[in-house]
Amino acid sequence: MKGPGPVRARILVVDDDPALLETTAALLSLDYDVSLASSGEEALKLFESAPFDVICTDFRMPGMDGLELLQRARAMRADVWGVVITGYREFTKSRPDDRNNFSLLFKPYDPAQLLDTLRQAVRVTEIRRSTAAASASARRPA
Repeated sequence: MKGPGPVRARILVVDDDPALLETTAALLSLDYDVSLASSGEEALKLFESAPFDVICTDFRMPGMDGLELLQRARAMRADVWGVVITGYREFTKSRPDDRNNFSLLFKPYDPAQLLDTLRQAVRVTEIRRSTAAASASARRPA
């Protein structure tokens, strides 16, 4: 009897552009379990109720931008990694200190580049979770 297949990583894709959201979801759904949100607020509601491995978000969105979304999500679960997608090259000059909490991808990007970035992001989340679990078990009394 064959057991269940490998657990697929869960990706939350956030973008205020419906066409880009659907295109990204179609690309990623071959390899990942994908959920979609059209705003930071909607994404946080989904994030509160489901264990996502990576948040892939547009940077500039009405209301909450992608960095605020990641900051608020990380306050709930510190192990989550983000992928921020932006068309604004000046981003790296204005926000250099935030870069140790997410990967950055510039538009337009090659689909293979997005897939590679997400594979790396999932791995970072896995490492963070295993490190946190090891730390927690080391702190437990014997």
